[in-house]
Amino acid sequence: MIKQIVSEHLIPIGSGAAGYEKRIELGTEVNNVLGYYVLILKNGGLIPEQCKLTFSNSAKTIFEPVGLGHLMVGQSIAIKDRFFKEEPFHVDGYVNAKLVIPSIVIGIDLIVQYVFLVQTK
Repeated sequence: MIKQIVSEHLIPIGSGAAGYEKRIELGTEVNNVLGYYVLILKNGGLIPEQCKLTFSNSAKTIFEPVGLGHLMVGQSIAIKDRFFKEEPFHVDGYVNAKLVIPSIVIGIDLIVQYVFLVQTK
């Protein structure tokens, strides 16, 4: 079965320039990520394109740090076409996300939403 899983990564106001990791639980029944994209719900006073993201699983790094702008998709694109689907990858129920921000989060929290298209066992 194929379904979507959504997770949010919160970096609170006042957080400094650094890398922030989050383990995104996808469930024990999930064995493959078929696609993914990100949405910026709150920008934390930062320019999202200057932030960098890395995904990894239990065995390897899925992709090296890439600017969030590369993974963001416009609202005018149909949901079924938003997912980055070129390189599906295996998971053991979770994905590690590491978000690197270039400066202090000011004004409001930074909230990044990860949307995954997954295949279950």
